Amino acid sequence: EGVVPLAVRALSSQHSAVPPLAVRCLAQLSTMRLGAFDSSTGALARRIMSLLRECPRANTQLSADCLKLLNNLLKRHAAFTPTDAQFRFIISFAFMDLEGDHREEQRSTTFSLMRAVLARRPLLPEIYDMMKTVSTLVVRANAAEVRNLCAQALVQFLLDYPLGERRLQQHLEALAANLEYQHAAGRLSAMGALRDVIARFPREAVETHATFLFVPMVARLGADEDAACRRAAGE
Repeated sequence: EGVVPLAVRALSSQHSAVPPLAVRCLAQLSTMRLGAFDSSTGALARRIMSLLRECPRANTQLSADCLKLLNNLLKRHAAFTPTDAQFRFIISFAFMDLEGDHREEQRSTTFSLMRAVLARRPLLPEIYDMMKTVSTLVVRANAAEVRNLCAQALVQFLLDYPLGERRLQQHLEALAANLEYQHAAGRLSAMGALRDVIARFPREAVETHATFLFVPMVARLGADEDAACRRAAGE
């Protein structure tokens, strides 16, 4: 417990080697539910944002460690509540290049952080804009891992986020339209996301949106040129 406030103060050290070590230390400590984090949330959030602003790009070691720390804090420490402005900065810094040539570990951290942000449900236009990009990457991303991670985030967004009926329908229509995407790998990703929605949505919601959930899948059974897609549509 006593190490946390010391490490938080170390984030503001004028010695360049100290803040990165403090971030790494706090990232490890934040995996534990230590009460000392609850009394340092404001200063901690401000200093993390300041360190990220000093990073030349989003894939440096310091930025990766800061994102790990943010991920742990958002998931495990309810008292850590970034402001809307801080959430906007996180979105612009961490999620603007989801297809970038990141290391596998960093990519995993990025999407885990995205889902942690979504779980806090900040009602910001930037969130809805981000999820439009994510929805597109479900089918268009080159890497299968990115398509899968985007699909997971999109399903969480559709299930848990405050969405009006019209906005939800727009997302489901877009996902259904992607079943006709030109590349089979993208169509398979869209089918997987739709299956998750059908399996996890409340029954009443599935019945309400049955036209957008089932009809396009049935159409692929006979129309799709790819055997794997036809099998997936029938599962």
